[in-house]
Amino acid sequence: MAKVVPSVSSTVVPLSSNKTNRATEPQRPAKTSRQDGKDKSTGSMKSANAKAKYTRLFANLGLQIDAVEDADGLSLDQRARKRRHVIALRKQRNLEVILALAIEFCPPHVSEQDVDPDWFYSFTEMAENISTKIMQELWGKILAGEITQPGTFSYKSLQILRKMTLKEAQAFQSAVQLSCRTDQDSGSRIISGFYCKPSLLNIFGMSQRELINLSKYGLSYPQLLSLMDIDLVHHAEIESGEATPDQPLTLVYAGNYLPLQPKRPKTVMTYYKLTQSGNELARLMSVTPSGSYFDALKQALGKGYHIH
Repeated sequence: MAKVVPSVSSTVVPLSSNKTNRATEPQRPAKTSRQDGKDKSTGSMKSANAKAKYTRLFANLGLQIDAVEDADGLSLDQRARKRRHVIALRKQRNLEVILALAIEFCPPHVSEQDVDPDWFYSFTEMAENISTKIMQELWGKILAGEITQPGTFSYKSLQILRKMTLKEAQAFQSAVQLSCRTDQDSGSRIISGFYCKPSLLNIFGMSQRELINLSKYGLSYPQLLSLMDIDLVHHAEIESGEATPDQPLTLVYAGNYLPLQPKRPKTVMTYYKLTQSGNELARLMSVTPSGSYFDALKQALGKGYHIH
């Protein structure tokens, strides 16, 4: 029997009108001169901190917040030339750091084939604007990989990396940490689960479905969406073909082999697949395999597959 909820209309307090008795309102204590001085002092400190932050930011481009009160007495033309010089120095510094890292990452033996001149020109045009240390390391690894084996990284991958933020790079690292491949396809994928379609004899039966909570292992759904937006992961969850017990496959995760054999016909595995650029850039990521994720993967897939 449904439980009846008593009406609360009788207990609602009506909104006060404009004629509310002011005597019943709590009075705010008046500010003392000491409190007022403290507030002004705090506001001045915040203003000074904000100005200092803007000054540092603008200085990276050779700009000054208040050009009228320029302490150096530089003209507009002189300030413009100074800004171009500061930008040129920053770009040169960035490029030299990345080239030095590339030499450090290069293996002893490399291909005799030369790096494509157009590719290298595009690389330097993009790399000179990379100032973050972590991103500079990625660009150094890109160049080292291309010198080792020309054609390893496409121009499209360079463009994606150029636009990639540090937050997106961290999300991609989490995705690579959970990715695996099969013995039939070298492309990386992130297994999200499986399900079994009902047979014709039991067409109205419930399909068995098992999902893996990827966010529990460091990869949230919003992060996946952001990686789809920058074309590192395909834009939809992918389903494998319907597998039968006589169609085994092997998953390879961080050097660990997981031989699987479907327990029932019409078993479908679901996963997110890295794009070509995603697979190229995944080689740059230094990741530590997650033992807890591998255990969860075996536990989830063990409900629909025999694990040999």
